[in-house]
Amino acid sequence: MKSKLKDSNNIESGEPGESIEFIKHLEPTEPIEHNDFRYFLKEEFHKRKLKNELYSIRAFARDTQTSPSFLVSILQGRRSLSESRALDLADQLKWNETKKKAFLLLIRYAKTTRESLKMEILGELAKLRNKSLTKWQLDLNRFRLIADWYHFALVEAITLTSENKTAAKSAVELANLLSLPLWQTEEALERLCSVGLIHRTGKLYQKSVGHVMIEDISSGAIKEHHRQVIAHSLAALQTQSLEEREFSTTTFAIDAALIPQIKEKIRAFRQDLENLVEAHPAKTDVYSLAVQFFRLTKS
Repeated sequence: MKSKLKDSNNIESGEPGESIEFIKHLEPTEPIEHNDFRYFLKEEFHKRKLKNELYSIRAFARDTQTSPSFLVSILQGRRSLSESRALDLADQLKWNETKKKAFLLLIRYAKTTRESLKMEILGELAKLRNKSLTKWQLDLNRFRLIADWYHFALVEAITLTSENKTAAKSAVELANLLSLPLWQTEEALERLCSVGLIHRTGKLYQKSVGHVMIEDISSGAIKEHHRQVIAHSLAALQTQSLEEREFSTTTFAIDAALIPQIKEKIRAFRQDLENLVEAHPAKTDVYSLAVQFFRLTKS
């Protein structure tokens, strides 16, 4: 997962009340892990409510041809779905074939008690995610829960390849990798599960999505995230060798009309770098790339 965080002035306030209402009404007391089929339904409801703040559970039940009480019991985890009913529901929501297949796999995952079969299903899901979930939009309310730098570092640390080549880690392993207290690591992992970026099987955590984006929102949480990353870069400047890091600065006079083009060039560079590291199967360390482009003259 490569997080792309851009703090913009396009939107003065990042307070989407739809997300708050969605969390209050639909999330059960236990965190929702991404290997729960209900995640798909909740995300679908969330997207529709973002488009129409009046969209309700009753409307969602109508669109899925179910009763409101039945739908609520599904979302709250009190009832499950048969595969045939799940397929009907996916058809009503007009999901593509990849999403339908993932939804059905999660239905099977919820019903089986065999750990070997669970791991097999998670493997199939990982293949689907690699093909289709290259970008995942994270709304501001959920980002606020995981704004501290170590959340995204934990997600990437999970993917480091160990001697047994398993891209899954325990809380203890992750705490040691990032030099974090165990209690802080465990709390962060629960939050990451709750927003769907990782999932847990037994004591092991695995990554759930590819790339995460939250853009074009002016937010104190995003600014604080950038501040923390910059603080870590200052520490690395003093403690890491030249062979381990790359720091460079270019100062130039520009025509402000070029700013949109310059931003596109920076984004293209980041994408090229992501493609390079993703194409290499070995993952030995977690690194951070922080790009700052800002004005030095008075406005």
